[in-house]
Amino acid sequence: MTQDPFSNLRDDIIKSNTIDNEVYQRFEVKRGLRNQDGSGVLAGLTRISSVVGAQVVDYKSEPVEGILSYRGISLADLVAESKDQSPFCFEKCVFLLLVGRLPDQDELTLISKEIGKQRILPESIVEHTIKAIPSPNIMNKLQTVVSSLYIVDDNPESLDPYDNFLKAVNLTAKFPIITAYGYLAAVKENPTFVEPSPDMSTAEAFLTVLHEGKKPTDLEVNVLDLALLLHAEHGGGNNSSFTTHVVTSSGTDIYSSVVAALASLKGPLHGNANKKVMEMLGDIKTHVSDWSNREAVKTYLEAILSGKAFDKSGKIYGLGHAVYTKSDPRAVIIKELAKEIADKSDRM
Repeated sequence: MTQDPFSNLRDDIIKSNTIDNEVYQRFEVKRGLRNQDGSGVLAGLTRISSVVGAQVVDYKSEPVEGILSYRGISLADLVAESKDQSPFCFEKCVFLLLVGRLPDQDELTLISKEIGKQRILPESIVEHTIKAIPSPNIMNKLQTVVSSLYIVDDNPESLDPYDNFLKAVNLTAKFPIITAYGYLAAVKENPTFVEPSPDMSTAEAFLTVLHEGKKPTDLEVNVLDLALLLHAEHGGGNNSSFTTHVVTSSGTDIYSSVVAALASLKGPLHGNANKKVMEMLGDIKTHVSDWSNREAVKTYLEAILSGKAFDKSGKIYGLGHAVYTKSDPRAVIIKELAKEIADKSDRM
């Protein structure tokens, strides 16, 4: 085996390129978007969403039930008002976030049809960027394909707000298909890439493509539609949103900005935390043979919390965003849905 020619420099390289955390604290330099006490760092201004996890009372931060609002509408109210539009709740949410207000029925139909029409990926990108060079990491694949979409845009450098609204709708339509195709290309030798019907909702289209044409159940579609709505936006101060503030300040195009945001979202301390949930569940399955034994499950969860099991971090992943204190409003809604499904399927 060939000896690494720089192996003897390893310690010098690490020492010369590492700044101790204590120095950051001493000079009060912000790292990322979180203070040492867990509070958020003001990183910019946004009209899009609001995240509340605590309130200041007598100069002290007090925990409160979490509140997440999209364009001034609380997530709980948005979910309640959107149930009659399922499985197109996500499309309604897309209109709200991009336009700034809720759509009427004609406008919801219009944006749903436009998203359905824009889903199809150029054949050259499917063949040469997805099939020919599969990636084991979906976030990496999203970055690669979004960057490629710049090339097939007739006017990719436009900074006109309306032009970028149209580009945002186009990207929103394509993301689920890129994700499904990218996953299939990575895990299957000869996957079947189907094109979903344009009249499908985003949730139904994604599940249909992911399962290579197999029709999903109404329950599967409605659950995913709700999940997409819950995760559509989480404040202008999260890491990937902040990345877009930084990158767009240089006057770059929307594709470059989104690729940069995806690079941020890929990190394990941001969007890739979802991967930690799956790894944790796999670890629990390995170490707890009988899931019906509540005491055994509880004991192992306590071992995870005390830093004695799984990744030794002392964290149980998937219970909510760290900015919240008492509750994550998205988790509250998901738990209610999970209980409803468990009741119906006798899995409580």
